Amino acid sequence: MKPSSKLLLLIVLLLPVVGQAAAESADYEPVKLIRPLETIIPHELKELGMVNPRASFQVIVGPKGEMVDYLAVSATHVGLLPKAEEKLSKARFKAATLDGVPTTGKITVIITFFDPEQRAWKQGFAGAPMGGNVSDAVARKLYRADPDAVAFQESKPTELDSPLTLAETKLYRLHAPDAEPPSGAVIAEYFIDHHGQVRLPEIIKSDNEYLSMSVIMSLRETRFVEPTNGGRPTYVRVRQPFNFD
Repeated sequence: MKPSSKLLLLIVLLLPVVGQAAAESADYEPVKLIRPLETIIPHELKELGMVNPRASFQVIVGPKGEMVDYLAVSATHVGLLPKAEEKLSKARFKAATLDGVPTTGKITVIITFFDPEQRAWKQGFAGAPMGGNVSDAVARKLYRADPDAVAFQESKPTELDSPLTLAETKLYRLHAPDAEPPSGAVIAEYFIDHHGQVRLPEIIKSDNEYLSMSVIMSLRETRFVEPTNGGRPTYVRVRQPFNFD
């Protein structure tokens, strides 16, 4: 009988990501992105005149080269995120190895954007692009006056427009066969992304392996109301204790 995809995901998430010290002291090869990622800039953003528009992600890659989890960590403009996530979903990776054995690893992936009309013009294949209309000029002026106002970046929980609000969750309490559920405490750290999804959960401290699995499974079934800062999508880091009596 094949294990369920949920169980496989749980196993991979609980595998430790190789730390810096281990990587430096062993025969370690980091995760590799097989091909650079770039995509066409959204039409509604092309007239802003952004310089090197891009979006950056932290990605966890499993031993088979599969993308296990990811977090959008920055973008020149929040409007780049939908196309960036779509492009990221098609990325291919070569898994990290430790002493020749595939292992779970982390990689920063940067997705760049380009304007095909601008590229064709610079390469001499087309005439200069049109300058846009009055509305485009106004939008471009506003963007240049304060580009950080539309950038995507991390926020502190205290900077959010409203407190974090739980939208849905499902609690698990796992235990060994023919055994009582264990008691104890777990401290977990995770991110809540701009969709309200829990991303990159990590167990910081735990009294029991089954409690760790219970927390990870519960977090994977948890969603929050999308966090915003100044009306813009954002993401936050959370450290949370879990007590099992």
